[in-house]
Amino acid sequence: MTQMLRFALGLTALLVWLTGAAVAQEPVLPDFDQWESVASTAEEAIDATDTTETMLEVQRARLVEYRTKFDAARNLNAARINALREQIAALGSPPEGEGQSQNRPRSPPTVKS
Repeated sequence: MTQMLRFALGLTALLVWLTGAAVAQEPVLPDFDQWESVASTAEEAIDATDTTETMLEVQRARLVEYRTKFDAARNLNAARINALREQIAALGSPPEGEGQSQNRPRSPPTVKS
C-alpha cells in the first residue's frame, strides 16, 4: 500500500512538473493597449511640473517591466526563423528560368491603334 501511494505521489509530482515546464515555455506577448497607456502616463509624468521623484521611479519600474516583456517577445520565434533561413540557404539558388514568370508582375496589354 505504501509503495502504491509513493508511486501515485511520484506520478502526480511528475505530471505537475511537466505541466509547469510546458506552461513556462509558452511566452506571452505584451498587451500593446496597456503598453500605450503606460507609455502615455510616463510621458505625462515627465512633462508635468509637479511630478515627484517617487512618481518617476514608479513609472520607470513599469517601463523596465515592459522592456523585459518586449525583449522576450523579440526572441519568441528566433530559433524557428533561424531554422527556416538555414533551410532556404540549403536549397541554393533556383534553377535558371524556373519560377521567374510566376513572380513577375504582368504588364498591361498594349492597345494598337
